[in-house]
Amino acid sequence: MILELLLSNHDRECTKCEITGNCQLQTLAHRYGINDIRFANDFEEKPIDYSSYSIVRNPNKCIKCGDCVLVCEDVQGVGAIGFTHRGSDVEIAPAFGKTLLESNCVNCGQCRIVCPTVAISIKNDIDRVWDALYDK
Repeated sequence: MILELLLSNHDRECTKCEITGNCQLQTLAHRYGINDIRFANDFEEKPIDYSSYSIVRNPNKCIKCGDCVLVCEDVQGVGAIGFTHRGSDVEIAPAFGKTLLESNCVNCGQCRIVCPTVAISIKNDIDRVWDALYDK
């Protein structure tokens, strides 16, 4: 039931997800045979934070496990992201509605390593690199 509740408030576009097949949430849903979710999908799309130089934060994929908050605060000692709001409105984000670029994030990427979904990913600038290489 916990997995169904997590999935009911999650962006279910797994086929468009960059880590499809390597997502811990997807793996657990398959392992426990969750094919249909009994709860309505009350998912509200939130804006994706592309502001950082190296990290993309997608709140639509976040399951609010808090692993990124723990590694940012306790391991790295930065505290760039944390829990905001309370109860069912809880989100993981930089404080005061700021973007990652406006926070004290050092772009270490440790939050991405522990994220079980793709709520935090590494920015892919390969197209910009190729364009710069071929620019005369």
